[in-house]
Amino acid sequence: MEAPQIAALMLASLILLIVTGLPVAFCLISVGLIFALILIGSVEATFVVIQAIYSNLLRDIYLAIPLFVLMA
Repeated sequence: MEAPQIAALMLASLILLIVTGLPVAFCLISVGLIFALILIGSVEATFVVIQAIYSNLLRDIYLAIPLFVLMA
């Protein structure tokens, strides 16, 4: 499959998940992980993606966002 076909399939699955009533954040995460698993082809590579996301979330700069919301 080529890139435009994959993009169209991802968009269609994203719209389908949003129409079912799931929150948009969960739809984006699930579509991204499912297509990463399909395109990369192994579960170990998906764990690398999840580990990269988790390591980025541990940065101190993201702590300021909920603190600014609570101050308002």
